[in-house]
Amino acid sequence: PMKRVVIVFVVLTVALTTGLWLKVRELRAAKEAPAGSSAVVEATELVVASKLGARVVAVHAKEGQRVKKGALLVELDCREPRALLAAATAKLRAAEGQAAAAAAQALAAKGQARAARAQSRAARAQGKALAASKALTTRQEKRIRSMERAGGATAADLDRITTQLTQVDRQLAALRAQHAASRGQASAAAARATASKRQAAAAHATIAAARAELTRAKLLAEDCSLHAPADAVVEH
Repeated sequence: PMKRVVIVFVVLTVALTTGLWLKVRELRAAKEAPAGSSAVVEATELVVASKLGARVVAVHAKEGQRVKKGALLVELDCREPRALLAAATAKLRAAEGQAAAAAAQALAAKGQARAARAQSRAARAQGKALAASKALTTRQEKRIRSMERAGGATAADLDRITTQLTQVDRQLAALRAQHAASRGQASAAAARATASKRQAAAAHATIAAARAELTRAKLLAEDCSLHAPADAVVEH
């Protein structure tokens, strides 16, 4: 008759550090054996080991018990691996949040830079228009002065045109200041956008590292339990 599949596992415990080996002897029927004949197939030995240095908390396979492939055999203390997994998950989420925030800041800074440059261009255009107005007002002021000396204009006329010229000068000074301020704001916003881009790049690098750490933590957590790699009968 066909020999049965045997699982032999040995648990070695030193203090709280546990090394667990699961030896599986799997006997397969010869495909070419005649129907109804007796055949003994050579055993294939597999070794399943946990990478965790953790104590065994439960053994679910008893001697002589038949188990199906994938059946839970042994559970290890998984508190530390689960804590590492939770920490790695939190770290990844934090890095993703930082990257998103940096990207949003960079986008906002770009918008501010564009708005400041637009204000600067508008102030420069207004300044050109006022400069032309000042030139015209200056010519009018000179003509009125000449007319006043000849008796063709009054002192009130001269005062009025002089007042207009003073107002234009003040407006020009304000526009120059606005233009300079807008240029400064544009430069500052561009610098913030560059800094935010660098922060986003650093956050993306952190994300990559956090994902790798999360993968390692998941692998460790998966080692918290050992399962039968084949249908078998357990022997201690």
